[in-house]
Amino acid sequence: MTVALTVDCCREQVLYTSLLFFDACMGMSEYYKATAQHELGRQFYRRADAVQKALTPAFWNESSGLFHASASGVEADRADVFGSAYACILKAASAEQCEKVSRTLIAEGPNVIFEGAVRETPAPGFWDAQFKDQSGRPNGTYDQGGYWGVNLDHVLPVVALTSKPHACQILLDAIRNFQRISPIENSFLEWQFGPKGRQGAPPCTSAGPDPCAATGYVATAAAAYRASTLLNCGEDTAGSTLKTDDNAPRLLPAPPARVGEWLGLRWRCCR
Repeated sequence: MTVALTVDCCREQVLYTSLLFFDACMGMSEYYKATAQHELGRQFYRRADAVQKALTPAFWNESSGLFHASASGVEADRADVFGSAYACILKAASAEQCEKVSRTLIAEGPNVIFEGAVRETPAPGFWDAQFKDQSGRPNGTYDQGGYWGVNLDHVLPVVALTSKPHACQILLDAIRNFQRISPIENSFLEWQFGPKGRQGAPPCTSAGPDPCAATGYVATAAAAYRASTLLNCGEDTAGSTLKTDDNAPRLLPAPPARVGEWLGLRWRCCR
């Protein structure tokens, strides 16, 4: 498949794909510069720069402190929590915008973050359109109001911009919660239900016809591990500390090869 690289990619109207395009162009620019192909590096940088300049007029909502999912049409009035955090992680958003995103994520409380998991768009809203293979799912489940752990490594560093203790507490909540409610003992979940009654769905349990998530979800565990290494939570986090055997005051500092051990997981994947 051939992909046309256009300078005004935000014409596609979608925040997250614009950010993916920005990230790819920046990566290609750095690669070509590193291999002394400077003209190609400049070409890709110009594409990335054009996307960055288009983000604010196309997607930013100053009053909500978040980027919207699309510039017009479907989802144009829906704030994109994952996309807003991603824009900050990529440094595609300005420092001022990222501070506002951080404060909004904290101020929204369980409308956005509940028991260490993150909603795609703030409650009580839902997406107008679902993926075809997810059509018919009731509100409060999966991407229609479910709370996810797969983006903790994007969301928590942004929360930490204005409150590192708050970010570390969310991470600790995530670790404890996923270990507590997982249907397969101590494994991380893909997603979970929100607060009881809020989303028209019961709280997440291991029983019932609609299980909480895909279980043994490596992406969530990896995101939690990466968030812990980025945050480097210590004793200054008001008790939000998990200690290792050598009492290092840091959340989950194990090397990647031992992430399963340190998270207390028994993964059942890759079989």
